[in-house]
This record gives sequence, C-alpha cells and structure tokens, in this order.
Amino acid sequence: GDPPWTWDFATPNGTYGALRGPASSALFTRAVDAEGTVNWNVRAGDAGSEQPYEVGQPVPAGGSSTWAHLVGTDEAVALVATEETGRPGTITMWFTGIGQTTVTFRAAEPATDHGFTLVQHYVGTPVPIGAATSPASILAPLQVTVE
Repeated sequence: GDPPWTWDFATPNGTYGALRGPASSALFTRAVDAEGTVNWNVRAGDAGSEQPYEVGQPVPAGGSSTWAHLVGTDEAVALVATEETGRPGTITMWFTGIGQTTVTFRAAEPATDHGFTLVQHYVGTPVPIGAATSPASILAPLQVTVE
C-alpha cells in the first residue's frame, strides 16, 4: 500500500519510526568489532541524507539476530538476518519510502566462508495475535505432524 509505513529495528529500545513519503529512509547498522563488542545506530530522514536518530551504547556480542519490521496498511513484513555470532563485521538494513529494502553483511576481514541467512515473513494487517513475526518464530517455525 501507500505510505506511511511504520518500521522498527532490533535495538534494546525497540527503535521505531515511519516512512511518510517517497523521500523517506531509515537505516539500521549493527557492527561487531574484533573484541566482540556490538555498536549500533539508526539514521533516518530523506534518502541519501539521513541524520542520526538513535545511537546505542557498546555492548558485548551475544547470540542475537538482527531483525526489523515494516508495516503498511495491507501487510507487514518481518525480516531476520543472522550472521556468525560474534564474528567481526557489519550488517545493515535500509528501508526507503519507495518500497526498497536492502540488507547487507560485510565481514571485517576477508574470509573464504561466510555465514549469512535472511528470512522474510509476510502477514496481512492488522497483524493477528500470535503471528509468527518474532525473530525466534521466524528462525524456528512451528511444524505440523499428523500421525
């Protein structure tokens, strides 16, 4: 549907905002340094000239995934990106007001093997109670077994 679209990113504060038109943009960056410390920030504003929106305090890396939601009038999209836990590198998620979504992972050092998974889950709005749009639900979906 047409904007506005609400977004949120995987920050300890559950950072959220809105893309109100075609020029709007929101960019989330999560970087793990060589010591295993996570630094993150969110920038928002017009695409190409985003301004600081929220900056987190450095924290030790954990087993968390990087996730985001983008919610419009017709559907909601949940995104979960996983990288090798604690591996130095930077993951970014970028939403634009023209509907473009970009997710990237850049390792801090060259490597022959990279581990990166991106999972997307679409549901209609309003999002039903219990919809599997949480990172844990997306990465470990329910399985039905009939005996």
